Amino acid sequence: MSLHIPAGGILGTHVTWRDVEEELQTTLNTSSHFGPDKSVTNIGDMKGFMSRICLVQPDWQGEDVEKLPQKFVVKISSQLAFVEMEEKFKAMGGEFISSEKLEGLVEICKQAHNCEVATYKLLKRENNPHIPITKIYASRGYSESNKLKGFLVSELLEDLYSVPAYETISAKDILQPLRAIAAFTSLGEKLPEEEFDHVDRSDFAAKFIEAAFDDTAVRSTKNLLLQSVSEEYKEKTEKLNNLMDFYFKPEYYNKLQFIPEHLGYKKDKSLKLRAVIDWQTVSFSNPGQDMCRLMIACMKGKERRENWEKLLEQFYAWFEEDMQDRPMPYTLEQLKKSYRMYFPIAAFFVLPMIGPMLQMAQGDMDEDIKAVIKEAAMEKLYCLIEDVLEMHERNLKEFPDFHDV
Repeated sequence: MSLHIPAGGILGTHVTWRDVEEELQTTLNTSSHFGPDKSVTNIGDMKGFMSRICLVQPDWQGEDVEKLPQKFVVKISSQLAFVEMEEKFKAMGGEFISSEKLEGLVEICKQAHNCEVATYKLLKRENNPHIPITKIYASRGYSESNKLKGFLVSELLEDLYSVPAYETISAKDILQPLRAIAAFTSLGEKLPEEEFDHVDRSDFAAKFIEAAFDDTAVRSTKNLLLQSVSEEYKEKTEKLNNLMDFYFKPEYYNKLQFIPEHLGYKKDKSLKLRAVIDWQTVSFSNPGQDMCRLMIACMKGKERRENWEKLLEQFYAWFEEDMQDRPMPYTLEQLKKSYRMYFPIAAFFVLPMIGPMLQMAQGDMDEDIKAVIKEAAMEKLYCLIEDVLEMHERNLKEFPDFHDV
């Protein structure tokens, strides 16, 4: 039995109704139980690949029903979304990740879940006003005695708008998660080191690449990129594909020491950040990593190009404010260099996901939505191709020894 093999629990996972009920009865101090009309809905499509996100209506039965949450979200640690992504890739003639590779990712998936459970506890205790999080009702981590049933139960934010992967966030609206990152980064500097014993000291990107991307996956990604671009971009895409062999080396990642669907907004005329809802990949790494992944995944390519430097400067100002006269671990110029150095790696994390976005644009949905998805995917793709090539050449000139791996 494994996390990528469908089981008889909630939405095909190993977690049962009874598992969730027991945890809630303990943490909510209730003897009430789920009723016969309980229901679950999958609300996690295109919102990550290491979890099932479930909207649950428990139909509570008992004496204190009115005090209990009538709806809540269960985030189940699972690899089933990886399997579904693989099916999308196969439909496009490629291969995202094999069953053998999925098995190799099991421990990473479990470590990520346990990290998130511990991080939520730390953030609840710190109660930093700049780091909005959702209320956690209950959780169960992996252990020697629990190898298949990891989950979190959280409140349902009714007016939450989880930005789909094919939508983008403006430079103005991205300031809110940027502020949260600055506050969280300062916690990492101010709190005692033992507070972060749950955090993996190795680079998550390096571990993921080593575990997931073999020659078949890299070759498949290259082919999908070539199939997706216009004739005008074929030559540039060939150059980009050649770089993939270089950057998909764990030894390169090991020398370097936020995505839109992990940000919960309230949508009106603008976006208001309600909560950062994914803490699975908290790790110690180089200072430019969060900035790169946030901007590349969330912003239009053109707007990212125009604003990345100003956004880094604003992040650094907030970080400096939160450090409260403590010594800064790096300078603003070092942060900008780190961003440029990490940029190609962050881009190669996003590029394989553009194929499924284009696959969605060919599916059974409203034509207007198809057009939006395709336009967003192609704009990101073309900008990333050009920017990775440019950033790589700049990095070679600025750090020639660093790229000798």
